[in-house]
Amino acid sequence: MGFRLYQLLFITAVLLILLSLFITEDGLNLRLNDTLYVINGVLVLRVIALILLLLWLLYRFTDKFLFSSILSGLHIVLTLAVAATITVFLFYYTGRQSPLPYPNLPAETVIRLQLVFPLFIIFTFLFQVVYIINLILGIIRRFN
Repeated sequence: MGFRLYQLLFITAVLLILLSLFITEDGLNLRLNDTLYVINGVLVLRVIALILLLLWLLYRFTDKFLFSSILSGLHIVLTLAVAATITVFLFYYTGRQSPLPYPNLPAETVIRLQLVFPLFIIFTFLFQVVYIINLILGIIRRFN
């Protein structure tokens, strides 16, 4: 059968689970609208790994029904790019904050950092639309 691109989802998920064993328990302090959120890096990595495993299972079961391998590749690459960016962000910022919100950064940088996680979540959901479109077009093509 050969190597299929969606197998990268499984490989990345396993790597993220292994990586979550080595990250410290310090959380990422994120201040939004006068509320301090502490995001546990281990939990975030494992949730991303779970999402990647679910996507891998979806690809395993729906590979025959998908419309285009280009759309599949685009979806997989974009999803893995977001997962890699979140992972790098977590390793860079975990444990580096004081209880005060970014004490040495200018105000413009603080605003940008506060928008990062909501943007990651929005992009992740938008990228999943590519898979849904690919699946719907494939089912329509297969049954017509």
